[in-house]
Amino acid sequence: MESNYYFEKWINKKEKDGIMATLSRGKITDVITDYEMSHPVDTFKLSEIHVWPILRMQAASALYRKKEVTGHGFKKYIKIIKKNLLIGKQLLLFRTHLMKNGLHYPTEGYKPDFSESDLVFLTPTHARQIMINGKFYDIYVDAFLDQLSNINFSTLIWEINQNTEYRLPPYRNSVLISHFLFRTNVMAFLNSYKILKIKVPKWYREYAEWLKSLNGSPIKYHDFLLFVDLLLRQAKLFEKWLRNIRPKALFVICWYSPTSMAATLAASRLGIKTVDFQHGLQGINAFAYASWKKSPPNKYELIPKYFWTWGEIDSHSIRSSSCQVISPENVIIGGYPWINLWRYEHKLPAYCHKYMEEAKCLTMNKSRSILVTLQAYKHIDNFEILFQAIQNSPSNWQWLLRMHPNSFDDKNKINMLAQKSKHPNIDIEKASELPLYALLKAVDIHLTWWSTCALECIPFGIPTIIIHENGKEAFDEFIKRGDMIFANNTKEIIHQIAHSEPLKKTNVEKIFAGKRATEKAINTLLLNTT
Repeated sequence: MESNYYFEKWINKKEKDGIMATLSRGKITDVITDYEMSHPVDTFKLSEIHVWPILRMQAASALYRKKEVTGHGFKKYIKIIKKNLLIGKQLLLFRTHLMKNGLHYPTEGYKPDFSESDLVFLTPTHARQIMINGKFYDIYVDAFLDQLSNINFSTLIWEINQNTEYRLPPYRNSVLISHFLFRTNVMAFLNSYKILKIKVPKWYREYAEWLKSLNGSPIKYHDFLLFVDLLLRQAKLFEKWLRNIRPKALFVICWYSPTSMAATLAASRLGIKTVDFQHGLQGINAFAYASWKKSPPNKYELIPKYFWTWGEIDSHSIRSSSCQVISPENVIIGGYPWINLWRYEHKLPAYCHKYMEEAKCLTMNKSRSILVTLQAYKHIDNFEILFQAIQNSPSNWQWLLRMHPNSFDDKNKINMLAQKSKHPNIDIEKASELPLYALLKAVDIHLTWWSTCALECIPFGIPTIIIHENGKEAFDEFIKRGDMIFANNTKEIIHQIAHSEPLKKTNVEKIFAGKRATEKAINTLLLNTT
């Protein structure tokens, strides 16, 4: 099919449908799938690796945010490097503190311990979301390892940090590898002049033209080359480490981050099992997990071989829509250890009860308590609907506004809007600090745009009000089933809050498999030699 014909045909259809102004996740998935089916994306190669996973996620990001999202442009490299240089100077001042508190931060003259381990985890700093006994707890890795403490295997935690926020001390020792990765950023930048004369291949020209026709912004080939060069340099470093560590498996929390793709590539080259550990909402409209239609003969090197899912629903969506790229037998139902810890109140550790008491104090003597899980401010086109509902709600309702873990920079904006509403009962600080599940044991209802928290409410019997079309699309099955409610105007939101009732805890295991599933899954991974 001729490229221009494809563009014109698709654009004419979408203009006729009246959806060019904004694209939902489902429509974006359809657009990308159409392109994937009509182009030989499984043959797109650069430096001997298949690069469609990078291009697919780049396209999804650009279309979703409706603006230029090159993400890895030359100017952004300069900005990131300057920022990291400043961070590096600041980190040197933290060295003594870091070493005393168990976080191995590699500075000059210090070599962190990369001795042999059975499992390696690559996790972001912001996953350490709560404080337990004076230490920051990673809700993915620490909860996982706590549940499997009776199984004898050694572990190593690699931690990456993209900003200047340090959550110290950590619950478990980890190796902060950002310093090493920063060096590869610098080398990629210093050698960028070498790629400026590389000829743009036809397949990339067509891809860039397609994306520009939909998004209005060009994606420069040299920006893409810089990104791939950085990824390959990081992969080479990971390969060196993994060769010494010799793990049985590498777990990544988000496979499509650049660092995770680099680590996955390195592990794949060494024959080490690679596992994506579910960290949020998936489903049929998740760009990174659903509707992959083409694969090279030996699969994509940048995509993990195994996918650890929370339950049958997410597992089924991957198996049914992406079997060409992700082998169905490699989609493992392992559960979500952090939520399973909180589901059984008679077995809760003491620190959970402490947080639950704090949450109950927030909602005491209130006729209605509403937890709102916020999305990033820049991604929301109907933010005013929340504060209109707050402004028009009864004064004895308690509103708990919880910031997104990656969007604390928005707190000042949210505080300003909260003050303008003049409602007497709005809390942002405690709602953002306390564990989500402690809050869910104290509130009456949950409200969000499309947060994964809507799923996490179900085991606790808390109904969710969805207030955005993206959420309506993502949670359509749960809305039809009555676990969630869609409301897109102030009057309806207030009505639903006032009349909501606790959910019946049905089919929870299909969403979040229990503790036995976790033990079975890890045994399958460690014992399976394929």
